[in-house]
Amino acid sequence: MNMKQKAPAIFLWNFIIFFASVACADDNAVVASEGLRDVRSPVYFPFNYFFLVIILFLVLVACLAGYIYLRRKWKDGTAALPVDNRLPWEIAYDQLDQLARSSYLQEGRFKEYYSELSGIIRYYFENRFKIRAPEMTTEEFLWSLERSRELSAVHKETLKKFMTSCDIIKFAKHIPRVEEAEESFLFARQLIEETKIVDAAPNLASTDS
Repeated sequence: MNMKQKAPAIFLWNFIIFFASVACADDNAVVASEGLRDVRSPVYFPFNYFFLVIILFLVLVACLAGYIYLRRKWKDGTAALPVDNRLPWEIAYDQLDQLARSSYLQEGRFKEYYSELSGIIRYYFENRFKIRAPEMTTEEFLWSLERSRELSAVHKETLKKFMTSCDIIKFAKHIPRVEEAEESFLFARQLIEETKIVDAAPNLASTDS
């Protein structure tokens, strides 16, 4: 067996490239007579301030029109909202009565039930203790109540346990019993009853008599 193998042949082609000047005869004549000239300096055009003023004016008109539109829309929206002048606990009692008449427990919709129940308590404490925290988490809301001097330490701890138990059912998908939900409802009503402002006028009248 012949171990030698013939190497493959490689063919190389010769390419010849021709370069030609594209300058016309007149240009060649100018170069021959004057020589190479330097590059021309940039041409500056005068700035037209009239168009700048027009653009700024249109932008200002558009911003002003948008502001007027949003302001009118905001006024219309706020004017349409009803204002509830009742006391915070009166509103909370009414909301609890509506929740008690709902069919959440009968339909097994515990997440919706506890969401509304915790929302009622949170809205009550926000109005009762003048806390505006609609975007706060439960932890932030409870921390803001820690600074309140009107709420006792016992009620702070009770409210913390109540809100935490509601979050467990809302987010951890814990399914409670109907009896547990009813106990939470009574607990919420008791919490409102213990923290509302009691009118002392009848007691003063009875002592004077």
